[in-house]
Amino acid sequence: ISNWLGLRQKLLVKIVEIDKITTENLNTTSSQEKINSFCQYLIDYISSGHFEIYHRLMETLENQSPLALDKINRILNSIQDSTDIAVEFNDQYDMHNSKEIDALFRQRLSDLTESLAERFEMEDLLFDHCTNHYGQSLTA
Repeated sequence: ISNWLGLRQKLLVKIVEIDKITTENLNTTSSQEKINSFCQYLIDYISSGHFEIYHRLMETLENQSPLALDKINRILNSIQDSTDIAVEFNDQYDMHNSKEIDALFRQRLSDLTESLAERFEMEDLLFDHCTNHYGQSLTA
């Protein structure tokens, strides 16, 4: 989990980095590389959450009551919305898609940032809930 949280921190640094790019410089090679790097961190973070962290969490809690698992699943479902926004952003702006940065970039970045902030809150709630209510440590 600590590696994943480190990846979250790097992702936040990358958001700040690309937010500082001026509109007229968005399509330069340097800016494209920064955006591509951000997209890579974004997908790595999202993928690690879905395919490692959440899976491990559910395995850890598999013997809990159906009501408890239902609450965890509701939190995970709310996290899924931000996954969709992140994948859409990546599909639009990853350099390998060879698309120019368009006029909607700033708004999409803002929407993504807001979505990620909500996601981070839900993930923190999930981990706190598991630790405080079920005595399960997820810090390994």
